[in-house]
Amino acid sequence: MTDQTSTPQADAHVMRASTEMSTLSDAELLCALAQNELEALRELHRRYARLLYAMAERSKVPDPEARVQETWLQIMRQAHCHASTSLEARMWLIGTAQRVLMPQEQRLATSALLTA
Repeated sequence: MTDQTSTPQADAHVMRASTEMSTLSDAELLCALAQNELEALRELHRRYARLLYAMAERSKVPDPEARVQETWLQIMRQAHCHASTSLEARMWLIGTAQRVLMPQEQRLATSALLTA
């Protein structure tokens, strides 16, 4: 059985990585996330979790916590897409969240407008 406790060296590495990530822009964090850098996700979460929860609460979707988790998964899956847009990273993140958090009826109505 292996020891699951962290070592001082591992803790120092995590702290150093977190500190380095905190200096990056949102766009740089999305690029890092697209390269599977989990510290980038932690930093984006630190910056945007409160906003996403507030958006979920305002949208009145059932089970807002689950929808916020779904939003983070979508951000992780689509982080590479930000590089191909001209949107600021913050606007891309908020737009992605709005699409996930939008009530289903509103999503369907918006989709119908876009395909008409």
